[in-house]
Amino acid sequence: MQKIVIRYVKNVSVSTGINQVLLGQEIFDDICEALIPRVDPNSKAFLVKKFHGVENYRWDIESVGQVPNPNAPITYEVIVSQYAAAQPIVYLSTTQKKTFAP
Repeated sequence: MQKIVIRYVKNVSVSTGINQVLLGQEIFDDICEALIPRVDPNSKAFLVKKFHGVENYRWDIESVGQVPNPNAPITYEVIVSQYAAAQPIVYLSTTQKKTFAP
């Protein structure tokens, strides 16, 4: 069975260096190809994804790479950082709560 795993990781600065925190992963069974973003140094790529326990929805993609492991499924690691917005981001769920509040 063909399997592709996409891991979403956020780098977190700590006093001893940088730790990687796994935000979540997607596992695709019997899919031979997946669309993976390509990071272009001349432009910013982003994705919109909600992870459990994290308030942020929008993420800047820092890098994408395949994790080499011949005994495991094909695994890609997408390093993301929180989108730095100049203005606060208002999500649809927030707007709906304000609109339908008594």
